[in-house]
Amino acid sequence: MVGSLAGKVDTFIDNPYISRRHLSIEWNGQHWQIKDLSRNGTWVNGKRIASGDYIPLTVGDLVQLAGEDGVALIVENLAPPCDLLLPMGQGRDLSKAIELQAVNLIPSEQSPEWYVEQDSKTAQWQAQRIISPQAPQALSHNDIIECREGSWQLFCARDYAPTIEKRTADACITDSYLKFDVSLDEETTDLDVVSAEVSHNLGIRAHNYLLLLLARHRVDDIARGLTSCNQGWVPNELLVRELGLEPGHLNIQIYRARQQLAKVLPHINHEKFVERRGTTLRLGCSQFTIVKGGNVEYQSLDSKTRPIIIPR
Repeated sequence: MVGSLAGKVDTFIDNPYISRRHLSIEWNGQHWQIKDLSRNGTWVNGKRIASGDYIPLTVGDLVQLAGEDGVALIVENLAPPCDLLLPMGQGRDLSKAIELQAVNLIPSEQSPEWYVEQDSKTAQWQAQRIISPQAPQALSHNDIIECREGSWQLFCARDYAPTIEKRTADACITDSYLKFDVSLDEETTDLDVVSAEVSHNLGIRAHNYLLLLLARHRVDDIARGLTSCNQGWVPNELLVRELGLEPGHLNIQIYRARQQLAKVLPHINHEKFVERRGTTLRLGCSQFTIVKGGNVEYQSLDSKTRPIIIPR
């Protein structure tokens, strides 16, 4: 909403010819459109639009509010709406807004203070301080995240978007299986992800060892006879001790593991790569092979029978 009613519109314009609620800008699921709600009118590329009519926008359009005595806007970007963290404070620079991905380190990867992730089923945002042992807390539209060098306010685009048709879900990482290849001294861990019978190598990364430990805990629970839904849940404190990490680095490793998977397999829903329940974590994949020093340490039944195609 664009208008002159301070505190009640998304874009405030201080101009006597601009109505309190002058213009709505909406995403209809396919493109951006505007609707005039004003007394003094709105023009697009020199043509006045009928009040109440929806007009689709294109890049380069000139939108004039209240004629020559009002304000002119130029359409520069028509990307779909996304959830953002907006900088707070006087004179805030909205160009520094953070476009949220499925998982995020806030305010930056270089100096993270918060781990922020979204539940793909409910679209609920959750935030956890990097150094906190507490469970993540739910975030809602307009909630504030406090950082050392400033504060950020959550803007949820879906709160302003119309209901759109439900899409078929992407393939999930839990439908894939993993192959861990760890050195005899456990200094290096290579990882392959097999999805749709095609193997994708994720290389040797430090965070792969975290995934390996989670896989081994799942193996231990299988041996104990636990049901699938109860297998593999490990307290964060135990993982920190096993990995020899500072408490805050655990979330950073989870972030990097999921980010790497998203880059290699962008079509895969990677949220359950590492699942979270309160202050416990587990590997979401139940099918995997662990090879240590060239010898098979563990191999799930399904991974013994699946064919693998290695891309050339």
